[in-house]
Amino acid sequence: MDEQLITSIQQAQTDQELDQLTDRYREYVLTAYPTFRMHYGFSEDLHEGRYSRALDDVKRAAIGRGDRYQDVIRVLELAVEKHLALIKE
Repeated sequence: MDEQLITSIQQAQTDQELDQLTDRYREYVLTAYPTFRMHYGFSEDLHEGRYSRALDDVKRAAIGRGDRYQDVIRVLELAVEKHLALIKE
């Protein structure tokens, strides 16, 4: 799922399209990583397009867990970059 999602994020043309992609990804993350089901801030930040805050949440959760959330971090870093690029246009 991640590679297809990454390609879709890279090709997003609008913030709305990016929001739709990350909303679907949020559902995946909440299913794949039960820790984030209890973390309302992460879910709300991602849903509201606050990608940097969601990324910070995941990075904090990853402390001491090795590479456990690296796939989520990778996707969110790309979402942050894409969001910044879209708002500069």
